[in-house]
Amino acid sequence: MKYNNISNLIFFLVLSFIYIAFSACNKNEDKLPYATINYSFYLSDPAFFKLNSIEGSAFIENEGINGVLVYRKSLEEIVAYDGNCTYKPEDRCGVQLVENEQSAKDSCCGSVFQLFDGNPISGPASLPLYDYRV
Repeated sequence: MKYNNISNLIFFLVLSFIYIAFSACNKNEDKLPYATINYSFYLSDPAFFKLNSIEGSAFIENEGINGVLVYRKSLEEIVAYDGNCTYKPEDRCGVQLVENEQSAKDSCCGSVFQLFDGNPISGPASLPLYDYRV
């Protein structure tokens, strides 16, 4: 009976150690601080003219954490992403539209994100851009 209690204790300690070890591996990297925005725009505004076409994009400064990227996926759907890179977000590196305007690149680490769904295409970033409800 005594042996059974010791083996249960050892089993519990081993499970606790594994849990703590895996919890410690969950780094705070790639996590953005919480931000809300309340912003309206009109497609007739020249700054947002490109959003009249599918795959058009625009950038809204001074909103969200580091600006907001807006992208038109289809006639019915427009998406918005925060302009802060998800790799080391505490660095506050800005993500800017790339020349083709269907992707965005981080100015610090070089991560590139596709605007269709915000997922990283290349670079050290592993999480997609934070998306806002539109």
